Amino acid sequence: METINQAKSLADILAGSFETRERQSGGTFHALKDGSPDWIQEAVKDAHHDGYELRLCDDWIYQQCDSIASDIRQKILHDDIAPSELLENLQLTADDYTSNLLSWLSSHRDNLQYCNDYAEENGFSLKDNPYGDGRTGLEAIIAGGQMKAKREIASAMVGAFLNQLEASA
Repeated sequence: METINQAKSLADILAGSFETRERQSGGTFHALKDGSPDWIQEAVKDAHHDGYELRLCDDWIYQQCDSIASDIRQKILHDDIAPSELLENLQLTADDYTSNLLSWLSSHRDNLQYCNDYAEENGFSLKDNPYGDGRTGLEAIIAGGQMKAKREIASAMVGAFLNQLEASA
């Protein structure tokens, strides 16, 4: 019972560590609140290490970390998912709109590598679509690449949560 309470408490801390801020030049971005626990700061840093190189602060990655932190909280507090089952129970989806996918693709040079890796891992040709959502060709590859990136970010966030839960037990 204590582990469940610890998981709930940590999930609250994780989700509550993010905020949306406004830029002076206009627009909003996701960020960690000042004074966020070190383990959450390290998780966000790990999420920025995309398997290719360590990135500078990236708005899209921060947004994904914030979203995944909220999903973790939802699963732990309301869906009664065991902490060990979090990663396979997160509902990660690629963006619906092609313009959002292209914006993500062009936001960092390594995003194309996610797409190339996804295509290679799935034996993908431009005529196939293992993603299964009706997309075809290059759009399906970009969506798959984005999902690969989201899975890596989710893995960093869930891994940090589980490590912290284990350390606090």
